[in-house]
Amino acid sequence: MIYFIQAEDSSSIKIGYTKNLKTLAIRIKTIQTYSPMKLKVIEYIQGEIKDEREIHGWFDDLRLWGEWFMPELKLLYFIDGLNPLFFQLLDDQHK
Repeated sequence: MIYFIQAEDSSSIKIGYTKNLKTLAIRIKTIQTYSPMKLKVIEYIQGEIKDEREIHGWFDDLRLWGEWFMPELKLLYFIDGLNPLFFQLLDDQHK
């Protein structure tokens, strides 16, 4: 599962991976503990760690540090347009 969380004060976006919804809740709680800013989940979708890495690569020019990215329009449009068909296309590219 790939998740997108946003820091409310800075608007930066974290693109991360976790196994499922249960571990997502734990992951968000942990990240929030170490963040001075309030965080919110803005989207999550099915996907594997390889998909997360590929998405990181697509937006490398927006990377702030680690898995945190600037909230530029191309990333926001990407998140807004997510759907299961996208990951089917991703899988087809890897075959």
